[in-house]
Amino acid sequence: MIDDDSLLATNPEFRALWLSEVAFRFSSGLRGIAIPWLVLELTGSPFQLGLALALTAAPSMLLSPFIGYPIDRYSRTRVMMISVVAAGLLLALLPALSAAGQLTVLAVYGVLIVLSVVDAAYYNARHALLPSLVAEERLDRANSFFHGATAALSIVFLGIGGLSTDAVGIVPTLGGAAVAGLLAAPLLVRVSESPPGEPMPGPTTMLREVAADVRNALGIIRGTAVIDVLAFGIVINVATVPFVFLITTISWDVFGVAVAYAGLLIAFRVGKLAGNYAVDLVPLTRGR
Repeated sequence: MIDDDSLLATNPEFRALWLSEVAFRFSSGLRGIAIPWLVLELTGSPFQLGLALALTAAPSMLLSPFIGYPIDRYSRTRVMMISVVAAGLLLALLPALSAAGQLTVLAVYGVLIVLSVVDAAYYNARHALLPSLVAEERLDRANSFFHGATAALSIVFLGIGGLSTDAVGIVPTLGGAAVAGLLAAPLLVRVSESPPGEPMPGPTTMLREVAADVRNALGIIRGTAVIDVLAFGIVINVATVPFVFLITTISWDVFGVAVAYAGLLIAFRVGKLAGNYAVDLVPLTRGR
């Protein structure tokens, strides 16, 4: 670990991790615009779009409690490398199917399901890896920079995705997303391997351990304000799903250009980002 005022300048592992994150977020920004637009182009159906949006999130939500087990027991860097390569290859499959005249909405759904799991593995591994690369007293600053900078860049990348989809088309934009995702892999080579943990438990043991973890967590937060915050967070996240669906269909039906969709998503993301920082300022305001 390296403790210095400038993590990007002096910590090569942190820098490599952040650059790989930038490449992966760029890929996500391109596909985040191109894939919904592709579903609408293939089907013209709001129902099919809603199903695609559900398939983007549901698999990772269902599997997230179990993804931590392989991440804790294998090299987190390796999990991330496998994830970004898998994401890149999955995205490259769509232009390949299009070139062969075999691209269907069912193929898009299949890609979205696997991408959802791959994304969950990548982000869980990255969250677990970061503390091992930075001195403990600098971890808060590293997390703040990492998440703040990548959130801001993600907004920019959505705009690029909208412009690219309108300018060169959906399929070339997906090809660019595939290349960007694959470029994240060699950047991770410079990040140290984390030591493997305990052997992977069997399915029955894993289910018992997950159930025990949930019971312990609920026991800790029962009777505290965390329960209210958790319930509020669930409601807010569920409420955003129809909102994203709505702005996608409005962009398609009213404006007919992907850049309008990107603009509405950017406005939504900027609002969320501003809200996050506003919440951080509340304790400071009360303390004055």
